[in-house]
Amino acid sequence: MGSGSLVISHENIWNAWRSFRRGKKATREMLEFESHLISNLVNLHDDIVSGEYYHSSYRHRRVTEKKRRDISVARIRDRVVHRIMYEYLVERFDKIFIFDVWSCRAGKGLIGCIRRTRKLLNKNKEGFFWRSGIVKFFDNVSHEKLAECLKRRVSDPVALVLLGTIIKSYETVKIFKERGGAYW
Repeated sequence: MGSGSLVISHENIWNAWRSFRRGKKATREMLEFESHLISNLVNLHDDIVSGEYYHSSYRHRRVTEKKRRDISVARIRDRVVHRIMYEYLVERFDKIFIFDVWSCRAGKGLIGCIRRTRKLLNKNKEGFFWRSGIVKFFDNVSHEKLAECLKRRVSDPVALVLLGTIIKSYETVKIFKERGGAYW
């Protein structure tokens, strides 16, 4: 995917699948998807190329690991598309991030961030460090503004359609609950 164009090939969809699948538990949905893996990936390819791809609704659930969180989970087919778009967007955005952006970046992550912070604290005994994040970013960011920002770096029409489809597909847990939706 080196150039400015999004390449929707069988190989790229297969690679996105492998990247998505790595380290995931074998859930019922995963096993069902894998039982027809080749046809699922070929159909996904064909739907994207023909412009017939649509994003399924999200499933909502509450998890409690350290604290209670309401999360939205896309179907596996859609998560493969998310991975394709992630790989495409990384090429456009990673090089413009400052060094100390640590989340969702190759060679970074929590352990790297902790090591970097320790190193900086040792060099700057009287220094202050700020850790920040945006709670429920996707729930709270203006989806119209997000689309505008993406258009500044993305010109490929297929990529813009897929990004728009993903952005428009999302509904917050709050909206889901207001419509009477139940957790699974």
